[in-house]
Amino acid sequence: MKVIGNTLENIHKFRHENIRDKRSGILPTKSSVVKNPYAQLSLLYLDTNDTYYLVDASSAIAHSLQYNDGAIVISAWHAIDIIGLKQSYNQPGFDNYFQMLVQNTAEAYAAEHQTEN
Repeated sequence: MKVIGNTLENIHKFRHENIRDKRSGILPTKSSVVKNPYAQLSLLYLDTNDTYYLVDASSAIAHSLQYNDGAIVISAWHAIDIIGLKQSYNQPGFDNYFQMLVQNTAEAYAAEHQTEN
C-alpha cells in the first residue's frame, strides 16, 4: 500500500491556497475560506496498483485518476472540514496531524477491504 501526495508540502499548499491562515495566532474561521469555498482534498484509491492518492479534487490528476483509471473516492475533506479539524486540534503541527489522519484513513480502508476478501 502506497499513499501518494500525502506530504506536508501538498497539505500546506492546499491550506494556504484555500484557507486564509493569519499569522497572528488566531485560528481560521468559516468566513476565512477564500477563492473556492468548494475546494477539497480527496483521498482516491486505485486498485490496479493498490495505491492511494491525496489530490485536490479539482485538479487534472484527480479527474484522470477517477475518469480514466477508475479510482474511487475513499474520503474527502472540504476547506471547511479542514478548518473544523484545525480548530479542534488547537496546537502546533496541524499539517503533521492531517498527514497522519490521511495515512490512518488509507490504512483503515485497506484493513477493512482485506478482511472482506
